[in-house]
Order: sequence, then C-alpha cells, then structure tokens
Amino acid sequence: MNMGTPAALDGLLAQLLRRGLPAEYARRAVAEMADHHQDLVDELRAAGESESQAATEAARRLGEVRTLVKKTVREYQRRYWCGRRPLATFVFGPIPFMILAWLALTLIACCIIWPLEQMGVTANPEVDGIVSPLEYWSTCVAQSMYLLISPALVLLALAWRAKRAAMGSGWGCLSAGILAVFARLFWIGFAGGVRTDMPADQGMLMLGLPMLWHAKEPLYIAQFLLPLGIAGLMTLRMRQLSQRVARLAAGDC
Repeated sequence: MNMGTPAALDGLLAQLLRRGLPAEYARRAVAEMADHHQDLVDELRAAGESESQAATEAARRLGEVRTLVKKTVREYQRRYWCGRRPLATFVFGPIPFMILAWLALTLIACCIIWPLEQMGVTANPEVDGIVSPLEYWSTCVAQSMYLLISPALVLLALAWRAKRAAMGSGWGCLSAGILAVFARLFWIGFAGGVRTDMPADQGMLMLGLPMLWHAKEPLYIAQFLLPLGIAGLMTLRMRQLSQRVARLAAGDC
C-alpha cells in the first residue's frame, strides 16, 4: 500500500478496482478516506488519546473496508442513470431496446432497398408458391438481422453501460437471458409447412411458444444461444481485467 494510506484502509484500492471503478476515481476515493482518517486521528489525539488508541478509534468510526467499498461503489453507480435504475435498464429495458433496434434496421433497409428498386437494380420477388434461392437467402438475412444481430447489438450496448457504471457482469447476464428468451419466441420463414391457406413462399414473422418443428435449425438455435454466449465471454473478460487491475494495484502498494 502507499505510505500515505493508513493500515485501516489496507486492500481498499484493490477491491475498488476489482469492482470495476476507474483507477483515478478509486485512488481519489481512497485518498479522501485516508485524509478523513487522519483528521479523526488528529482530533482524537487533541482530545488526549494516545496514537494507537486514536488510530484504532478512527478506524472504528471510519467503518469496515467492506462497508466502505459498498458505499464508494454505490456512490459511483449513482452517477449514471442505469446505476440509479438498474431494473428499468437491464430487466425491463432489453425488449423495448430490441424493438427500437428492429425499427432502426427496418429504416436502414428501406433506405437502401427503395432507391435500388427505383433504379431497377432489384425487384421484389413475386409470390408464386415456389421458394426461390433469392427468397430463401433473403429470409436468412432477415432472420440474422432481426433475431441475431439485433439482440447482440442491444446486449453489447447494455454491457457497455453496465461496465461504465461498475454494475458488474450479473446485470448483463440477466439482460442476455431476457433477450435470448424473447428472440427465441420469434421465427422468420415461409408459410409452407405452417399454413395451408397461404402461398408456400409467403414470408412470415411468427410469434408464440418455441416452435419445435424449427428447433433443429441452426439459425433458430443460434438466436437463443448467441446472447448467452456473448454474456459469457463478456463476464470472463471482465473478470480477467479486474484481476489484472487488482494485480497492478497491488504492485503499486
């Protein structure tokens, strides 16, 4: 530990860094606590306490390191809206955020496809009851955009906010589970094999319970596993970074 840090605050800096606080903020918080501890010691010494008694009493008034860590982390988290409203952000927010991502992707797709159609470069495939290669791959692209890319982007954005606010990986994993279940409820495909009153090549976006007849399709499996896989990788990465930062902090002590 640094020479100016009292023994009562041993390990505080490393724990704050391990919880995800920025190094500058964590060092400033520890320095403020050290100054406060020294003020208490000076006050008690002026009242007639011995140096050891004053240091012990000052440490007791300052509180346990675990309590100081929780208080400091919470104060930092309150600087961000997601830290003040974690349930609204990471529990109730993923689905509206994903719908907004769908709308954004739809707008982008329209801005790209409509001018091409006007120039005659592309044309809408005709519904003739036969699934053409273009129709098949267009459906795969749509499923990838709406049910793979969208939840992945939303999860990465939420994980970035959680990391910036030192919220830990738990909230990101919770959002990943919600997005995985929500994405799994949707399926983009053709009416053939599902409805007999529509042309076989009529594209459909279906919502309901997980459809067992598509459970073995790679895209259908990936749209459930992808958010969970991203959350797992991010959690592992955050733990590696926190351990690395804690080792660096210990080396500076």
